[in-house]
Amino acid sequence: MKKNISLLFILCMMNILVIAQPVLDSSNSCPAVGDVFIVANCNGSVNVGSAGANQTWDLSSFSATNTTTFACTSALGSSFPAASVKLNSLTSNIYYSGSATSLEMAGMENNIAGVNYSYSNTEKMVKFPFQMGDSFTDTWANSFDNGLTYFREGTSNVLADGYGTVILPIGTFGNVLRVRTVQTYTDSMTGLGIMYTYVNTIYRWYLPGQHQPIASVSSLVTNGSSPVVYGSYLASLVTTVHEVSSQMVTNLTLYPNPAIHVFNVNLSATIDQPQFNLIDFTGREVPLNVLSKTSNEFQLTPSQKLSGIFILTVKAKDKSIGSGRIQFIN
Repeated sequence: MKKNISLLFILCMMNILVIAQPVLDSSNSCPAVGDVFIVANCNGSVNVGSAGANQTWDLSSFSATNTTTFACTSALGSSFPAASVKLNSLTSNIYYSGSATSLEMAGMENNIAGVNYSYSNTEKMVKFPFQMGDSFTDTWANSFDNGLTYFREGTSNVLADGYGTVILPIGTFGNVLRVRTVQTYTDSMTGLGIMYTYVNTIYRWYLPGQHQPIASVSSLVTNGSSPVVYGSYLASLVTTVHEVSSQMVTNLTLYPNPAIHVFNVNLSATIDQPQFNLIDFTGREVPLNVLSKTSNEFQLTPSQKLSGIFILTVKAKDKSIGSGRIQFIN
């Protein structure tokens, strides 16, 4: 009898493992202050694969043209009052409103063109909790001025259409949820009516624990033209989800903090050839020089005098294993 019960228990556990699937919630999917994301930008088409359970999506043919570093800060006091966090980079700043029930786009600044997108009705990116088969429809609106003022109004139909494994240039990752968003929107001008119509189909792959999609592919059709395809993926993932064998920093100490110029980094584990990067809240990287090192302690100095708060990231084998904030004063 005991053997039968044990066999039944094992079969039940196997069934649970088979049907288990990723679920997005605010704690495992919303950007948080202190996060740093390095996004590889790609042009050209890749096969987005099929919908359904236990899929394998092969995006390894992604070819990156460049990378963009985003640093997440608080958006309090910004010109986008609905936003809670801001992703800063040299080219653009993206504002999100995150809550226990959803993640929403609240604004965007194009730092190259000097164009701001201000949302009068935020765009819901994903609801929480969210898993395969869940869906929703959201209406949204924003305006922007590139010499002429445009009013953009749209509807997004969002569906979690599959889960499984995704293959990226940086590695293979399981327990991934794919979310398909179809945006239908128009740009209009006062007195002139609708000038442009758009249909944008976006596939995003989410790995719970990463606070950004680990990959995305969008296909944008403007006024019925041929689609323009863009892709991106995270060039480095945090190891709380995808570990680099045993090389994982559970604690990282920076001192003195604040620092004038020279500072020390103490790692709680011995890391083979760690790579250090210092990033400001615009996403700009500042070169670092290693003055001395032991098995798990390093003395560093930036290549120039700095003032303000920066993010120090630590990598091993090109994968992120830890980060911390440090302030420089003069």
